Amino acid sequence: APVATARLSCSLLTSAQRTMSALYTFLDLASCGYCLGSTTWYFFVASPIAFKILGREKFVPTMMGQARVYFMHMSGALAASLGLSLANGASHSSTAVLSAGVGLAAALTNQLVVGPSALAAGKASLTDAETEKTNKMKDFVSEGGGHRTKFWHRMVVVVVLTMTAANALHVWGIASRVAPPT
Repeated sequence: APVATARLSCSLLTSAQRTMSALYTFLDLASCGYCLGSTTWYFFVASPIAFKILGREKFVPTMMGQARVYFMHMSGALAASLGLSLANGASHSSTAVLSAGVGLAAALTNQLVVGPSALAAGKASLTDAETEKTNKMKDFVSEGGGHRTKFWHRMVVVVVLTMTAANALHVWGIASRVAPPT
């Protein structure tokens, strides 16, 4: 009877571990999906449409408020993703953990350093008489609101692309870990 009880206990523990691992993986992928979907929506759908409808003068203040929320959400979701990978038993040197760390570092950099600097430059450019008024989205993407915002706007784009690439690599790391052997 004690041997049977030990086997049952071990079997239940293994089943519970598999369930928790599946839950961690699901939540990790949901977090990644949220980040990838939000980034795609914010930068490639909502921003171009809002820019076209609102024009530069109304677009910049509107997006300034949304950028703070976006960066905060990305930092939280990527922190959750890193924590879930570690809780799921991923090695500290695994692709999933390293890419989640890079993604989180990029999100925090945008939230705490680059984003606030870009927003401050954008706010200053709204009152700057020398600001180049452009109503073309492709020019705005590359140049920002003018000479004051050009550098910071490009930095936001570079850091967001880094965050997104790291997030995509993280998804690949998860997929390679859970994919059935061929």
